[in-house]
Amino acid sequence: MSSIHQAIAFLGVATVGTPTVLAASPQTWHNHQLPQMLIVQTPSAENFLKQGLEKLRVGDKRGAVEDFNRALQLKPDDIQAYYERGVARVGLHDYNGAIKDWNEVVRLNPTVFIVYYNLGIAHIRIGDYQGAIADYNRAIQLKPDCSVAYNNRGFSYIQLKDYKAAIEDFNMALEINQNWGDISPASAYVNRGIARSKLEDYQGAIADYQRSIQFNSKNSLAYNNLGSIHLQLKDYKAAIEDFDMALKINQNWGVVSPAIAYANRGIVRQALGDKQGAINDYQTAATLFKQQGDEAKYQRVQELIRRLQQQPGTIA
Repeated sequence: MSSIHQAIAFLGVATVGTPTVLAASPQTWHNHQLPQMLIVQTPSAENFLKQGLEKLRVGDKRGAVEDFNRALQLKPDDIQAYYERGVARVGLHDYNGAIKDWNEVVRLNPTVFIVYYNLGIAHIRIGDYQGAIADYNRAIQLKPDCSVAYNNRGFSYIQLKDYKAAIEDFNMALEINQNWGDISPASAYVNRGIARSKLEDYQGAIADYQRSIQFNSKNSLAYNNLGSIHLQLKDYKAAIEDFDMALKINQNWGVVSPAIAYANRGIVRQALGDKQGAINDYQTAATLFKQQGDEAKYQRVQELIRRLQQQPGTIA
């Protein structure tokens, strides 16, 4: 393989890694109605619960967990304390702890949509995509008009490489077009574009990325992915324009970073014979990968730089 093809295989279209942007975040219980029969009755447990909620509000997640622990010692079936402790634990990246807490909520009341929704987020964070799909199956049964639940289940199907099922979910999310949580249709279009590109439906992917940009023009991830498709189709002029826009906007990168766009633009410049321009982009990408601690991508880009610098007529 040529160095260009190696680079395309190594960088290419940005794949979904975490739901930071492309799936919505866990939501706290106090935004939703608490089942009346389970309202806390013990005053001291209620006080610890209130203290924990206040600490959670100001960002003291560890302190909140401690207060919720005390509330549960006094009232072991306090459904809200379990729920909010799960939210605090997600903030501490203790996803397994959050799953344990939210499973207790399900045991106490198996009919609350938001619990299954957040369980899905936590299972995604630990890479249990089958578990996430099961959670969203139940969430969708309880709230079938929730676009973000379909989006997140589609996200999980992408991770399992079931791209057709993923596309079906993104289609449903966009058809329903309500209850998006803290994301927007732009995310579902990006996700569907990724799934379509995996099935080599490049024109469909291009249409989805362009639609995403219509919803959110400050969308570097969509421009980067659009550029990657144009690169694969050898439409280098369009690819350069896309990567230029991604880097000019420099926000809403999702799970990738500007390093990817610099490396991708370097690939295009190399294909067009602009060796020095390619080296400049690769060097910038290498610096960013190094700063991010991504040693594998850093070494791959360094190898591309070395090969180009060994070619005649290139300024070192």
